[in-house]
Amino acid sequence: MLLLADHEDEPATEDSLPAALHSEYIMLQLVNANALHNGDKTQLESGFGLPVRPYYYNELSMIPLRIVAETFGYSVAWEDETQTVTVTGETSQALFTVGETSAVINAESRQLGAPVELLVDTVYVPARVFSDILGCYIHYYDKRDGEFLLISNAAVTAGDLLGPQTANDSFDSLLPDAQLLEYKTLGDTCLGPSLYMYTSGSLFLRSSCTYALVNGAPATITASNACQITPIEKDGNLFIPVEYCSQSFGAQTQVTADGTLSVTYNGHSSVFPVAAGYYSHDGIVREDSSYITWEFDSVVYSTVQAVASALGLSYTYAGSGTVVLSSYNPGDYSNLGYYAQLKSAELQRQPVIKGYISLTFDDGPSGDITARLLDGLAQRNVHVTFFLCNYRIAPYQELMQRYLLEGHEVANHSASHPNMTNLSGRELETEIDSTNDTLQSYSGTVPHLFRPPGGAYNERILSALADRSMSCILWSVDPKDWRDHDSQLVSNRILSAATDGSISLLHDMYNTSVDAGLYVIDQLQAEGYKFVTVSDLAFVKGYELVPGQVYKSFK
Repeated sequence: MLLLADHEDEPATEDSLPAALHSEYIMLQLVNANALHNGDKTQLESGFGLPVRPYYYNELSMIPLRIVAETFGYSVAWEDETQTVTVTGETSQALFTVGETSAVINAESRQLGAPVELLVDTVYVPARVFSDILGCYIHYYDKRDGEFLLISNAAVTAGDLLGPQTANDSFDSLLPDAQLLEYKTLGDTCLGPSLYMYTSGSLFLRSSCTYALVNGAPATITASNACQITPIEKDGNLFIPVEYCSQSFGAQTQVTADGTLSVTYNGHSSVFPVAAGYYSHDGIVREDSSYITWEFDSVVYSTVQAVASALGLSYTYAGSGTVVLSSYNPGDYSNLGYYAQLKSAELQRQPVIKGYISLTFDDGPSGDITARLLDGLAQRNVHVTFFLCNYRIAPYQELMQRYLLEGHEVANHSASHPNMTNLSGRELETEIDSTNDTLQSYSGTVPHLFRPPGGAYNERILSALADRSMSCILWSVDPKDWRDHDSQLVSNRILSAATDGSISLLHDMYNTSVDAGLYVIDQLQAEGYKFVTVSDLAFVKGYELVPGQVYKSFK
């Protein structure tokens, strides 16, 4: 048996109903398991207690046959063996067969425009047949007006219909526009927005996925430099790109030289200062963990809570790392949670980032070879870490500018590339400090990463690094590019060993190394890997870099 279950919400009062609604009627909404029946909000349920939802089939509205027929006092009989439904009234009868695109109505075969469908224990038919069976008045509101279906037993004969039924169930209205507006207002108040309206005011995002749904349409998430980016899960929070999300809702954004991102929307101003790590809205600072801001791969990220607060939006987690930011509050209407899950399924079928890898280049800069590498990295929107030697920086100052402007990380690889373990304490300190001073003069910040030449280190070196708040970065993949100047051999060695969290060693001193590095990027990007700097790799993998500690990978 199919039921119209009473809903716990307070029903509309008789005085609140339009005059035309004092007759028997039911108001349905596509994809919504709630309905209005003579002013009362109800839930559409099957005999198994499952939600029953009207839906589209080739632009036709399919509605539950038994529920609507019994609403108007018709008897409904199901024949399991023949998969047929008979609807009987005082003066009419209709026979529907599952899978058939026609029905026998009052002994005449009539085309339905869509096949009769059986979903679990509910039979669905096109809404348009109810004017033929019951002589009902039907009015359809399009997707921008709520996608409501109003079915009323107001006295309407076939001759009263002022035009033919159309593919989208629209009928020339017998009611004045003012009364139709009253119907719509009642539907908006009790049933809420349609799926189209909800998705048109929403942004759907998924952790580690470069795809999004913006106002219901698929889109690729990109940074201002056209680099593809993704939301990131970390420490129990989902972090989302602030600028992309804000612009998706029409907000104005501005990034200052120090990385601070300002967002202006609907007369409100929000600030996401990366250096401070907090978010403020209209001058009020939120410094708890729900409003953290940070920079990853040259993009400002913050929590879902912070971005939603800045834009005055609600948010809903829809499972599998998916979140929906919307101008509609899911607490107002029960159907919005279902809408969120329904549309989120589209994102959950999309690929996600397979893992994060860092490519590092030692011993540079090296003139034209490094310039060619930087060109290739820019074409691929990839950022890497360059471990630089101080003695090579002065001749290639223009490359220093490119490193920083194009979003790469610069780190310390000593001043003169000695075996650091053979140096005195004062000598190794000079090797580190002189290079730090040079790098700071370009970037404005003291480097926090050091790679000893040849990977040779001892406790004295680590102690010196700890005193300077620096970590020792080695590698997990060494393709021996400094020895074997064969790009295919080098790239094969990296591809066979690279995994999520790995750090690969290369040298931008050889054209074969550049060729190998760019080839590896192309291959692994196609497999779903994302290349990031060493610091970003440590961050996204949940490592806090400890001064004086040695790291070979972040797995």
